[in-house]
Amino acid sequence: MRGTMRVESGEANLHIVGDPRGREKLSTPALLVDLDPFETNLALMAQLCREAGIGLRPHVKGHKCLEIARRQVASGAIGLACTTLAEAELMAPVAPSILITSPVLGEERIARLAALAAAVPLIVVVDSAAPGVVAAAAAASGRSIRVLVDIDVGQRRTGAPAADAGAVLAAARAVSATPGLSFAGLQAYCGHLQGVVDFVERSARAREAQTAVSRLAALLRSEGLPPEIVSGGGTGTAIVDSSGAPFTELQPGSYPFLDLQYGREVLVPDQRPWFRQSLRVRSRVVSANQADRVTIDAGMKAIATDGGPPAIAPGAGVSGDYVFAGDEHGFLMLAAGSPRPKPGAAVELIPAHCDTTTNLHVAIHAVRGPALEAVWPVGARGRW
Repeated sequence: MRGTMRVESGEANLHIVGDPRGREKLSTPALLVDLDPFETNLALMAQLCREAGIGLRPHVKGHKCLEIARRQVASGAIGLACTTLAEAELMAPVAPSILITSPVLGEERIARLAALAAAVPLIVVVDSAAPGVVAAAAAASGRSIRVLVDIDVGQRRTGAPAADAGAVLAAARAVSATPGLSFAGLQAYCGHLQGVVDFVERSARAREAQTAVSRLAALLRSEGLPPEIVSGGGTGTAIVDSSGAPFTELQPGSYPFLDLQYGREVLVPDQRPWFRQSLRVRSRVVSANQADRVTIDAGMKAIATDGGPPAIAPGAGVSGDYVFAGDEHGFLMLAAGSPRPKPGAAVELIPAHCDTTTNLHVAIHAVRGPALEAVWPVGARGRW
């Protein structure tokens, strides 16, 4: 061989960074973020939390991208929330502090957690009275680790049940009594409410959860274990969770991007400026031999399927519905009267679920209008 070809971390498009027409020159399929709405989204969430007098701790699980985290911190975030150790390890250089929002178990992770505790102010969660791995990491690092007791407020995924005050109290007492650990408060994430379409229903159910959390916080205070931090909230409940709720900080994740699922929701009760969809998958027509459709180069390996099919983005000059057509292909089923794009024509799509779509790509292409300004690696994809 005369040479070795390398196409990784978005390298296929790096040569057009700075090109004023880079968007149309992208090798496809390509994940891109439109910087104008993206930057507005970052500013709006920061403003919401600042005006409410609570901290913003964005969750990085949706983007897994160091550059986006850097920009969230620059916009006013007090720290970052991560689900996995790999996310936390990647974000440590830019994070004022890190909260790992899922219990960390497994002896093989003690050394990694200890190294992280030595590198950045660290908060972890537990949901039982058995904080063994976290205690071992604190001992190994020689640092005290702050701990939140995770509460299940309806998602039934992790957390001590909110209705079982005894279990929550036992977990808090166990943390407080363990050398190297410091009880810092509670985590309560209403993930099951983020997709409720109606604003009134979503708000009412969120307030029910907030009432349960407030009761537990009051119980802990009466037992001499006052929660300094109450962390939770998400993009869909940000308005209600920031107003008169027990939270001291919010951890929304999807707000930089949004997606079709969030686009179907009423996110605010009035006409104030709010988040706009900024994430796209750019594709090209590769075949146009069928009368009712054209085939594009973005299939199940470029667009997540868990939220349903994507939508054709405004401005594509074509109308119709997307249908998954395999690993590498999709159909655009053309609406009656729609212009028929020719092979090579570009079509951009709005994913139904931003988190799982981003995780399919090695890089995000940051565009402003027709220009490609940067390529940002999705550094924590495929790592735990």
